[in-house]
Amino acid sequence: MRSFMGQSLVSSRAIAVPLTIPGLALWLDASSGDLAVSNGGARAGDGEGVGWWPDKSGNSNDALQTTEASRPKWDESDAGINGLSAVTFNGTDEDMVDINKVAGLPGETWIWVAKVTALASTGFLIDAGLLVGSRIRFTNGTPDEWCFRDRESDPTILSDSPVELDDADWHIVVGTVSDTEKIAQIYLDGTAGTAGTTLTKDLDILAGAETSVILGSQDSFANYFKGSVAEMLNYNTKLSLTNINIVANYLKAKYGLTWVDLS
Repeated sequence: MRSFMGQSLVSSRAIAVPLTIPGLALWLDASSGDLAVSNGGARAGDGEGVGWWPDKSGNSNDALQTTEASRPKWDESDAGINGLSAVTFNGTDEDMVDINKVAGLPGETWIWVAKVTALASTGFLIDAGLLVGSRIRFTNGTPDEWCFRDRESDPTILSDSPVELDDADWHIVVGTVSDTEKIAQIYLDGTAGTAGTTLTKDLDILAGAETSVILGSQDSFANYFKGSVAEMLNYNTKLSLTNINIVANYLKAKYGLTWVDLS
């Protein structure tokens, strides 16, 4: 495996794998080496705050944090993911709040490489659409679990898909929903969680109420996520199991993680 400035790299062919799957709307990769302290600012060093996390999808859906005290930190090398980089959130007041709206969705697929470092807390990894739209959250309870949620324009109508989590290790997490089936579904390392209930209306995310994606908190004022994110992808469709496996196996090989193919 090649390296650059101490950062392990996979081949250019492997790096391009997410782009080969149609519908890529957002791609944040902490190992890209171009995270910066601010938009147009200096490259973030190990332990420094990240104010700009550029989108590799080509759609300019960059993650921003203009408030210095609220910036998550760049971890240059994490032994749990083949020594690659991650962005770490403190669970108190750090998030990235200005990711552009990911629009035009007939459905969606979210894919993360992430770990929770505080099992005794509840935190939102993403919050897309305030009281409506999609959320992925870690919930402290019995059992501890990841949960992928999609809400309609009536925020009391929702589809929750949970999966049990019993460690603070790195995982590949996938959440899917489509406007046809209207059922949220989560996968942890290839294991399916309980499917959500069926929504009754078109997904609100299609209606355009969603204005931005918040990474690391709920509405940027509560339930801050304590943990780390190495990579995050969003597709503007519910991917087939075959295409989910393609992306997940790319992440598996890159980070040395587990993924059992879906079928």
